[in-house]
Amino acid sequence: MIRTTIIFLFVSLTWAACDTTAKQNAVTAEPVTARTYVSPAILSEQAAAAVLPADTIPVSYSAKGVAQAPAEFAPMMGQWVSTLDPGEMVHFLPGKYISYYEGNKVVEENMTYFEVCPNSCTNGVGPARPCFVVASPYNQMCFTIVQHTDQQLQLSLLGSNGGTLTYQRKTNN
Repeated sequence: MIRTTIIFLFVSLTWAACDTTAKQNAVTAEPVTARTYVSPAILSEQAAAAVLPADTIPVSYSAKGVAQAPAEFAPMMGQWVSTLDPGEMVHFLPGKYISYYEGNKVVEENMTYFEVCPNSCTNGVGPARPCFVVASPYNQMCFTIVQHTDQQLQLSLLGSNGGTLTYQRKTNN
């Protein structure tokens, strides 16, 4: 009888405790517009090779000032046409990578130069080499220069099984 009474009291107290109405605190989220989206940082263990003077703003942020490409990347600046698909053209500007197809702009993304490619690009595999990172809010691609002459540019996309991308300097025809 005592056991039944104790169980009855326990069940009654538990039911009473669970039956209380909880105050509802509703939280609403404000929609995020494209203007307020902040691009994720490029993951790297080492600083970029190009350090801008304090009063210079990269081209990607403002029309004021121009980010200078490090010496090993300066010769690749300009327009290059794919040898595999003549409709594809890339335009390298200091701090910018712009891709065109049949004259129409496909993408314009920020570009960061590294004297030694960060581990996020190489996974710690392979020799230390310079590279550049093309980054958007959605993706990050790491490229290294395989070979470069005045008229030909060969790039390799790091972390892929793909081959070499070969481009010829665009002539003004």
